[in-house]
Amino acid sequence: MDPNIHQITHGRLDRRRGAVRRTMLAAACAAAAATTLITAPQTASASASGTRATAAVCRLAVEGYVEDRWLSLGGQGGPLGCPINQQYLMEGGGVRQHFQGGQIAWSPRQGDKMTVVATQWDGYLRFRWGSTAPFHYDYFVVSWYIPGTSYRGTSKMAGGTSGAFKMRRSTNRRYVFSVVGCDTRFLASDVCRQGYTTQVSTTGDG
Repeated sequence: MDPNIHQITHGRLDRRRGAVRRTMLAAACAAAAATTLITAPQTASASASGTRATAAVCRLAVEGYVEDRWLSLGGQGGPLGCPINQQYLMEGGGVRQHFQGGQIAWSPRQGDKMTVVATQWDGYLRFRWGSTAPFHYDYFVVSWYIPGTSYRGTSKMAGGTSGAFKMRRSTNRRYVFSVVGCDTRFLASDVCRQGYTTQVSTTGDG
């Protein structure tokens, strides 16, 4: 056989083998990219549901609008910690639940999704409320007291549909909070139609 023909034949075979390897490599890269595109949303979804999954660590369940408020404060890893009792009905409607670090109540007379929460951290007692929708108020009045003592007070806060109040703790005793939304009236007494919310409490021993 002509040696030149032998060299040409081998050259063609080498080029074909190279083309096959490049095709296989491109297919492998495409498969890897497809796997990434498929698995990434699953990982993101698992991360998004991770907050609610922490509720399973606690022995007792947290449900409804109380759960929404609890999770917004970090759930069992936040200042409230885990619940220490089941939710129970309040006279006049709504529910309340006690936690290791305070209380949350759903108070529907002041709004369909209205919750109030009392807890504490960083040396402050903290009280939050909202949303009062469909009600909107010109201002709020927060009321607090320490049971069994003469210590009590009120604070006027900016209006709207939600708010937050904090105060330095002066004792390790229990503090009780509630809030009322009010509207101003020209040449008449202010009106606070929906009344005070369900009370919630926390201690100052954090």
